[in-house]
Amino acid sequence: MLVRTRSNSIFSNHTNDGDDDYEYDITPVSTNSHLMQYLNRYETYEYSEWVEYGILPSPKNFDNLSESICSLCGKEDQNAMHYKYFSGCTPESERLGYNICCLCKIKFELVIKSRAEVIWDLLNNKNIKYFWAPRTRRDPVTSQRIYHGPYTYDKWRPISNYVSYMTDSTKGYPGVENTPFIFCSMENQYEQQNISKLIPIVDILKSNYNACINGKYDTTYDPNIDDPINTLKLPPDAKIILNY
Repeated sequence: MLVRTRSNSIFSNHTNDGDDDYEYDITPVSTNSHLMQYLNRYETYEYSEWVEYGILPSPKNFDNLSESICSLCGKEDQNAMHYKYFSGCTPESERLGYNICCLCKIKFELVIKSRAEVIWDLLNNKNIKYFWAPRTRRDPVTSQRIYHGPYTYDKWRPISNYVSYMTDSTKGYPGVENTPFIFCSMENQYEQQNISKLIPIVDILKSNYNACINGKYDTTYDPNIDDPINTLKLPPDAKIILNY
């Protein structure tokens, strides 16, 4: 099943732990009639890509969606379901999502799962309230971001299971294109501010892999001891598998 790999438009103005080394696709909005004709044609193109190939378009602003029109195939369904996805740390990103008709529902859920396949058991297990992920590495004197040295790991929770694709420059430059990220919030009672950021899925995979290696989530595991992002070598097909 094919999955479109594109960046989301995110304007960051909230606390996000400094992880702003992403390449965003920022498209200005206009009411120009020629542009609207182009957008309508592009929407038809997206419908055909979904129907023929299962390629998921980017989520749309709910304010611009008809409640009874499926965002994926364009067909009318008075019982369309509304899926809200947080894909960034701005008020704009909180209004994004899909209207899904009954015929598209199963395929839609499979595509959402496939985008986060390697950590899906972490996201989909209701008994796991948080997982480990790294904080941004910073120079202790200047607070400038650095791209070497050990990570500090904290407990995070996913805000949604929607995966965004963008260029990842968190390990230095040049960045890695079409990297899957997921939007998370820190579970730390000692933080004065709510910290949220987009975290690469591969970092979540490595940070929690040893905690899940026996098929159950080991709550006693602490990645700050072995720094798995820097030390753990995984095969390309590695993923977290949990026994529910």
